[in-house]
Amino acid sequence: MVLEQIAARDVRDARVLDAMRDVPRHFFVPE
Repeated sequence: MVLEQIAARDVRDARVLDAMRDVPRHFFVPE
């Protein structure tokens, strides 16, 4: 998902992509 949806939108920072791969999704969205 990360490569298809995030990297496709020109997010190229490897640290951001790695974090989005490694951190569980529920930490990115509000409750």
